[in-house]
Amino acid sequence: MITELVLNAFTWTCWIAAFGAVGAYAYSFIKHRPHSRLWNSAGLLLTGIALTQVPLFLREGAAGPGPGGLHAGLAIGFLSLAVLLQAVTALRRRKRAT
Repeated sequence: MITELVLNAFTWTCWIAAFGAVGAYAYSFIKHRPHSRLWNSAGLLLTGIALTQVPLFLREGAAGPGPGGLHAGLAIGFLSLAVLLQAVTALRRRKRAT
């Protein structure tokens, strides 16, 4: 079973990454006005939304006894890494096509 301290750390990590993802998506959309940017960084928005659901699964005991906590931690870690990499990709400066 996941201890309360670890559960709280997982929850905060999910929420911080989720708000960061949605914020990066909104900033990218506002900064790069063409509507094609809306679809290019949609994975960022969807990953952020998925991260908001993970704490609910953990609170309901989906992680369960045994290695469930490890699997939950790995999923949160990889989803958070995906947010970071997608945010860097969405917000990087590109040369203008001539």
